[in-house]
Amino acid sequence: MHMYRSSSAPEGRIYDTEDPKLVVETISTFIETYKISLEDVLEPDIKAYKTFNSFFARRLKHTTRPVTDPDDPLTLTSVADCRLAVYQNVAEAKKFWIKGRQFSVASLLDDPHFSKLFGSKPSLAIFRLAPQDYHRYHAFTDVTLGKLISIPGTYYTVVRDVHYSNYGTH
Repeated sequence: MHMYRSSSAPEGRIYDTEDPKLVVETISTFIETYKISLEDVLEPDIKAYKTFNSFFARRLKHTTRPVTDPDDPLTLTSVADCRLAVYQNVAEAKKFWIKGRQFSVASLLDDPHFSKLFGSKPSLAIFRLAPQDYHRYHAFTDVTLGKLISIPGTYYTVVRDVHYSNYGTH
């Protein structure tokens, strides 16, 4: 999997390039390829983005993703545009393979001690973003963000994920 990390990092640097001509060309191709609607985007002028990555993490208009019933504590809203899979417990989720590999909570979190905090039968929600998705996460309820923990993981390029996976978007 080191191969994917070594190709993802340079590609990410390319997408941070501030050459206006290259940025507009790259964004235009991306919009055409993934059929992105600019009607939902807070800044629809692609020339306003300094880098492709700034477009990739574009902001949407506040009216684009309304919450059905924001005052109902029993209403659950997805935290991201994604392909969402929810499992009552991890045992059921083991039928599903993440990126072609089986997993456990301990391996997913890369920490057997931390994974014990979730108990013996935790539920699992997988929020899988595709290239055309809006790449921002949101808290869907009234929460206070606690400590952030960075979990080093395997990198997968978009090309591999979309074009060679049985779970691709095409």
